[in-house]
Amino acid sequence: MTLEINQSDLTKLLGSLDETGLSEIKVDDLRFKPSDVIKLLSADQRLQSPSSKVYKLFKKLLIAKYAMHYKLYDSVDEILGVKIDFPFISFGAINSRHFFGIDELLIYDFYIRNISRYKKVADIGCNCGLHSKILCELGYIVDSYEPDITHSEIAKKYLQNYSNNTFYQTAVSSYTGKANFTRIINNSTGSYINDKKESYGPTEVYEVDVINALELSNKYDLIKIDIEGSEADVFSSFEVDLYSKTDVIAEVSTEKTRTILWDLFEKIGVKVYAQKIGWELIQNINDLPSSHREGSIFISQRNTWLG
Repeated sequence: MTLEINQSDLTKLLGSLDETGLSEIKVDDLRFKPSDVIKLLSADQRLQSPSSKVYKLFKKLLIAKYAMHYKLYDSVDEILGVKIDFPFISFGAINSRHFFGIDELLIYDFYIRNISRYKKVADIGCNCGLHSKILCELGYIVDSYEPDITHSEIAKKYLQNYSNNTFYQTAVSSYTGKANFTRIINNSTGSYINDKKESYGPTEVYEVDVINALELSNKYDLIKIDIEGSEADVFSSFEVDLYSKTDVIAEVSTEKTRTILWDLFEKIGVKVYAQKIGWELIQNINDLPSSHREGSIFISQRNTWLG
């Protein structure tokens, strides 16, 4: 990335963002490669915890870096060496730069590091398709699931040239049929089905198709889940032996979901690692995240996050 913005314009830009703690960032502070940041954070899994000071520092710097990038350019051409050509898209209060936050980059790096470990991947809640795009570029066979009409149209266009991708315009839950989909106008990335979350501000509601997660059991080596409150329904619907064969990366959206998942994981006895605690095995319910702000979880009976 060529830095072509002066300090005054950068300060004004950062002051317009919702995130705090950016006011002292200088143009020269952003002269780093994201790949170097990820290499540093991957030297010790504890650095990837949201409570790590190193994590907090680079979280702010990456916010600033990609806010500046989209101020200067129409798209991000590559991330961590993977060609993506991801354009600027507004989702209300959220926009494309949020897809290049520190947690997202750590997951992209996971895909890159594990191209010899997994072959077929489900991207459940694929949004506009960036995770699927990266996976396809790396050579994975990818099934993408997304119910949002607008996001689906963007994703289908974005992924249309990949023979290793199959797109399903559907939600994934604990049954097959229809669901009421609440689209949050001011943050469409946080939209949800049925009553899985509470929302504020303007919304629109329409009907979407739903597929039972049971049908996805034992089809994939890796599953990525980002589905805004429906995680518990999906995890509960998987066949139990899925967890011995398939690794899962997921966000946990709510306190209610965390409680349900803790009970489920205790019952079936699976190994769950949480970014919140530096990718250590969870020992109690408080080790699980209760929102995306506390990072992801990784479920695997054979592998560790950095292993």
